Amino acid sequence: MKYFTGLSVGCMLLLLGCATPQPTAYQESSAESDFGYNETKLTETQYRIEFVGNRFTEESQINDYAMLRAAEVTIQKGYDWFTILTSETDRETKTRPDMQVSAATNNRVTRKCGLLGCSSYVTSDFSGAGINTNVVDGKATTTMQISMGSGEAKNPSSVFNAKELAINLRNKP
Repeated sequence: MKYFTGLSVGCMLLLLGCATPQPTAYQESSAESDFGYNETKLTETQYRIEFVGNRFTEESQINDYAMLRAAEVTIQKGYDWFTILTSETDRETKTRPDMQVSAATNNRVTRKCGLLGCSSYVTSDFSGAGINTNVVDGKATTTMQISMGSGEAKNPSSVFNAKELAINLRNKP
């Protein structure tokens, strides 16, 4: 009996652990999962960076992960800074029908009276099913196109120091 109880508790804890929704971690997307980052080389100094997060990942986190990847690519390619040429964040939404069934019955008594007397009739009222539409958030994607450079930037207020940004985003709580 003790073995059965311990096994039951262990299975319940395992199921609870699996049921907890987790946001997408900072990782490279792979064949098994399209969640994570990837980059595409456009020119020698320009890249497209994309980060895809699941429905439990906040959009601000997805943006931070795309920025972190942009900083890492900039450093890996030997550049000091990057500027964002375009940036777009999109959250996919899905609608899901949700059927609700109620099985409430009430009896209705109707009384009819005529010349020869009164009669009572009992009829059932049945309230049935209804369909509602729920909107569910799906995956979110941030896509940005960056241009990288070295040395002194022409417009320093519009560039990101890659090393400094990477350190700050990695240390963000």
